[in-house]
Amino acid sequence: MTRARHIIPSRSIERIERLRILVNALYAGPLTREEMGDLLKIGPSGVRKYLVELRGKVAEKGAAGEQRCSLTLTAAEAADYLASLAAQAATRPPVRRLSDFDKAARDPARHFHILADDAHYAIRLRRAPIVRDPLVEAFFGPRSAAMGAHA
Repeated sequence: MTRARHIIPSRSIERIERLRILVNALYAGPLTREEMGDLLKIGPSGVRKYLVELRGKVAEKGAAGEQRCSLTLTAAEAADYLASLAAQAATRPPVRRLSDFDKAARDPARHFHILADDAHYAIRLRRAPIVRDPLVEAFFGPRSAAMGAHA
């Protein structure tokens, strides 16, 4: 499936929006990891991933056995960071995944002859080498060298 270059995937939009919420909340004041999870409606592992992404922009300080995270960026740096995230997601090139048929068609050892037809027929591609049918071999014997590769 290909995507247009001007469309931002929904997961990227959600991630950017959550980062924006988190950066704005951290700019307002320090938060614990639990408070971040409640704010973003995610679990501890999700909070950890966002903190990894914000590495270098967030400082953790311990007070009375509780870790509080605070933002180390200024307001201008935070705005620049969020703008760069949105620009990065918007300019991501589309990912084109090759189908099995496309992969097999690139193999020079394979040959295809598919007739145009109005009925759909699924083509199953196998990676196993081509062998002679056992019944044909029983009737006519093994393939001789004179028959060539297209028997």
